[in-house]
Amino acid sequence: ILRISVKIIKIFADDDGKLQNLHTMAKLTICVRENETLAIGQRYKVFLRVTHNGRTCYAETGVSVGTSLVKGKVIVNLKYGVVLPQEPGSDILNADLLQLLRKAQNTLDNLRNPSSLSCKGVLAALQNDEVYCIDHKLSCVCDDYCRRLERDGRASYASMIRVTVADWLECYKDMRIERITAGMITEFKRFLSEKQKNGKNFSEATIYKKLSHLKVLINHGRSKGIKFETNPFYGVRIPRSDADYSVIDPDLFSKWKSADIPEGTARIVHDMWMLTFYLCGANFCDIYGADLSGPVFSFSRQKIRHTIQTRLTTHIPIIPEARRIIDKYIGKDGRLHFHFEQKDSKSIIRYLGHYLRKLREPMNLPPYFRFTTARDTFAQYCMELMYPDAITDYLLGHSANSRGVMSYYSKMPPKIAEKYILRVVDYALHPERYEYYIEQRMFGM
Repeated sequence: ILRISVKIIKIFADDDGKLQNLHTMAKLTICVRENETLAIGQRYKVFLRVTHNGRTCYAETGVSVGTSLVKGKVIVNLKYGVVLPQEPGSDILNADLLQLLRKAQNTLDNLRNPSSLSCKGVLAALQNDEVYCIDHKLSCVCDDYCRRLERDGRASYASMIRVTVADWLECYKDMRIERITAGMITEFKRFLSEKQKNGKNFSEATIYKKLSHLKVLINHGRSKGIKFETNPFYGVRIPRSDADYSVIDPDLFSKWKSADIPEGTARIVHDMWMLTFYLCGANFCDIYGADLSGPVFSFSRQKIRHTIQTRLTTHIPIIPEARRIIDKYIGKDGRLHFHFEQKDSKSIIRYLGHYLRKLREPMNLPPYFRFTTARDTFAQYCMELMYPDAITDYLLGHSANSRGVMSYYSKMPPKIAEKYILRVVDYALHPERYEYYIEQRMFGM
């Protein structure tokens, strides 16, 4: 039986430049915190115990062990930091715990002057470095990954992954993630194609999206040290779904803009759609949370805020058409305010989108008409006016990676951006004015 412990010895220099040895007794052990009574079938969480400066702290490892009956006595399947052979998969669990201790040792070795830290400080350093194991079950891997997403503010994506795992548990029982095979992936795909939600079958785009969620969890398990004998997605192709694209022509745009709509929720829906278009198709959640009191609308897209390394901020000048709409709903804090019971942006945009669907039939709008149509239409008009891709990407708030290093040294001034926006708005209302301009650009190209 192996007792696992780590003793940290740090060497540092004093003010006179002489080397001194400092022995800091930071001791790490694997243990369980037993209750007074033990019972067969009971499971215990395995903890990483940190002993430092006469204090003791505990951190969860993500591993749990059960109990077994030995010589008429109930014992926990962990002794002296080692998982006993009575526990199923004990060899894998021991390997995980050993890898955890090695990573914890490396983290402690890189601490500067650990003697000045308290026991809780040492524990916090280990937790910041994500020193812990994860259970090999699919549900536990999902919880570990979704907690990271929720810390990064991506709760909606985390909830989508949890729904996918719930579908998997409906098709199969919870299992160790390394036991998932390519045949099970194929069977899960068939299960999703036959499953119905609200009386309708899942679309192919939804099925492939759920498969991509499962693939993300398998890759996360690999990053945590879980070994796979074969790749369960080998030979399984996940095609990219088509873009949900909706555009209206200038004639319909002009009719929608000049529609006679009475005051109330319908007028708010109309104004917010037009405001979205005038602000270059920005998502309503970005518009609703921004300060619109100044001449420039500055925002960082929530959709890609956590998917790119650097935070991209876009500055859009507020043209007179947009200012007239903003002044109707702006509050003292510079933000938009409505008479709705909903207060957060997601609830409000959901309510506005639901009300917009009610306006389709009486207003003779196409069935695909929604708030994202404003963004797609703005982008389409930029293409028809033959704007350079760098201009369109900036107005839509896209990443500037395609421009390479030039994106660090050149930015679009608001005055120039305003001219591009005003031309798009004028083209939407008077497309006949630009026929000769577009022809000349085409012949020039």
